[in-house]
Amino acid sequence: MRKANAFTLIELLVVIAIIALLVSILVPSLTRAREMARKALCSTTMSNHGKSVAMYVSLYDSYPHMTPWPWMSPTMMYVDSSFDHGLNGWPKFYGVLEMANLKGTEKTTWGNWYYGGPVDQVWEGCLCPSMDAPAIWAACDNAASLPDVGAGGSPLVWLSYHKWAIGYQWSPFLRAATPAGRYPNKLQTEFITTMWQWVAPYLYLRDGNGYYIQAVNPGELSQPSNIAEAWDSWDLDSAPAIPWLTVTQSEGPLTPGWHAGVVWFETRAALNAARHKGSPNILYADGHVSADANRPFDVDDDDLSAKYAGLQANSWSHYNEMMFGNADRLIPNREFVE
Repeated sequence: MRKANAFTLIELLVVIAIIALLVSILVPSLTRAREMARKALCSTTMSNHGKSVAMYVSLYDSYPHMTPWPWMSPTMMYVDSSFDHGLNGWPKFYGVLEMANLKGTEKTTWGNWYYGGPVDQVWEGCLCPSMDAPAIWAACDNAASLPDVGAGGSPLVWLSYHKWAIGYQWSPFLRAATPAGRYPNKLQTEFITTMWQWVAPYLYLRDGNGYYIQAVNPGELSQPSNIAEAWDSWDLDSAPAIPWLTVTQSEGPLTPGWHAGVVWFETRAALNAARHKGSPNILYADGHVSADANRPFDVDDDDLSAKYAGLQANSWSHYNEMMFGNADRLIPNREFVE
């Protein structure tokens, strides 16, 4: 006769099976809840960054500066007249940090703060809570031994100088003009590398011509609620076929946090879909945040190169033939006026 308070082997197995069933039911729900919380926190972070941009615009009547190579007239230098590669690839996000009352490590002759120092000093508010920042920083450190971008190296070289800026990608179209002004807005028939100081990306059109994308004053935006200003940056696992440590300028938009702009194929924009379920968070120029890029981006359907195999991306669902696909979510309408 067994004791009344003892379990038989069968009863123990039944209890274990019930616990295993409950775990299998609850764990995915808890994982989804945790991801939803992270996405909500990311959205709040981006909203705060949008408020910082609005403060910057109110103070300077301009977006923050962004420039790949600040060595044309007048050259951006540190206030002690020194210059190093830390000034290359200058991110717009530094203007956000300035408005958050975060003092940088050095000031420049353009009046900007440079934010350097070890990664343990990086403000947590810079980063999306769902990103693997240490992995990106490690890749940046490895890339620092490669040639600079201008010598055919990796954009990750620039990120090794700007580790505060890896969390989100900021539109290079919404940026301040340099002290030299901005290039006239007109159709171009060739890419002119020396124009990179004045303008950042070159938008190719179907006929082979294109536009240099100009710096835009906030007052020139006719529909700021439709223009994306920032979005989740790419992660190292978002595009597994890209050799991150040897990637060249042509894949620059896929580099985490770099500011070459969103990557698009066949006039359809591709945004990182690996970090958050459903859609990446997107900060629009009027300050609101939305996760509305819900169309899965199918590499095979768009007949892309094998180097983009495994790309985890979403896009906006609308498509406007008159505005070159859905690039109207990224580029102010004034860019298409000759």
